Amino acid sequence: MKRSMIILLTLVFTMAFIGTAFAANPFIDVPPGHWSYSAVSKLAADGIIDGEDGGMFKGDRTLTRYEFAQVVARAMAKEEKANAEEKALIKKLADEYKAELEGLGVRVKMLEDKTHKIEIDGSTYFRYNSKDVNDDTYSNTDLKDVDIDLNYTYNVGQGWVVKMESEYKRLINDPTDGNAPVMNTLAEQLYSCGPMGIGQFIYGRHDFVPGYGLTYNDTVSGGQYSFGNRVRTTINWGHTNTEAEIRAVDVAIAAGNKTNIRADYQSIENIETYSGRDKYYGIGFDAGLGRDIVLKAAVSESDILGATTKEKAYMTQIQYGAADKNVEQSKDFFAGYSKIPKSVGYDERAKSDDYSYDFKGMRVGFDYVPMKNILFTVWYMNGKTISTEADLNIYRVQARMYF
Repeated sequence: MKRSMIILLTLVFTMAFIGTAFAANPFIDVPPGHWSYSAVSKLAADGIIDGEDGGMFKGDRTLTRYEFAQVVARAMAKEEKANAEEKALIKKLADEYKAELEGLGVRVKMLEDKTHKIEIDGSTYFRYNSKDVNDDTYSNTDLKDVDIDLNYTYNVGQGWVVKMESEYKRLINDPTDGNAPVMNTLAEQLYSCGPMGIGQFIYGRHDFVPGYGLTYNDTVSGGQYSFGNRVRTTINWGHTNTEAEIRAVDVAIAAGNKTNIRADYQSIENIETYSGRDKYYGIGFDAGLGRDIVLKAAVSESDILGATTKEKAYMTQIQYGAADKNVEQSKDFFAGYSKIPKSVGYDERAKSDDYSYDFKGMRVGFDYVPMKNILFTVWYMNGKTISTEADLNIYRVQARMYF
């Protein structure tokens, strides 16, 4: 085993044994390093707990056990909106602050009764893509496909879950191609996840999107450890789908109530040759401008073995509103510009889903929720391929249903 791996595992398992015993006094402060902060931070990020407008938890001060109990009580009140992983986390918090919750008159048993061992959810979509390419000769490709994405969650207990995702796709206008193995991804994700020490630990095959997804937006087979509140650090180590070795660090900083800054680094090496590592760096931000506007921007740079220059990828997007599948009639409008050369976007498969790989140009569109659990999306892209300078026009119409 490599020395770097030994050091990393030693760090993780050392953190696992870090803990603090609390006195029975409900007004004593919970130390900043306690796992409750990261748990509540995750629930706030997922929208289960209000962390901004009038919410008690803002991530910038310590809370007493009594204050934590109030936060947990609010989370329990929204338990119906939580997924299986979030429900397990709420239950662990409820167990930790059971005495304080009882002092508030909150029954913890109602949560226990609603937590099922096995839960299934997912979505299905119907999609139409039209792609026009003009590089002295004109070509058009129309794709119509249907997809179903299934998520399985087994609640182990104490906040730990085992999750699996399987996805199936069929091309309506080319059924034979739609039956290809690549269209059937059994156990696309398969991992265990739960609280460990001062953070959250994942092991298995899981999604990995560092920064704002300019360089990597795919799965990793290996481990992931996340910790921190206002400064959230995520460490990844494992292998890519091409069996290359990957080491990565992502840091997310809550710079304000509506502003976040993210920086990321990935180091990837071919395990067949071990000839050296390709490196990717990125930084970006997203900020709320007023009540309904969000501005996002990011830039990444690649340092590829044998390359004479370091290429950059960048994107910027402004969005008005926020479509929420749980809120009927909610909607948003967005417009942005991106440039992602092949040498900066590591995973072509993931980038090809929205055609942003090897593309420079603009995209405009909107999302709309006509009724709960149905999301309607339309967008248009106009620009050029970076490698060939061919004119590119792409249209998408999609309806996704959640269950």
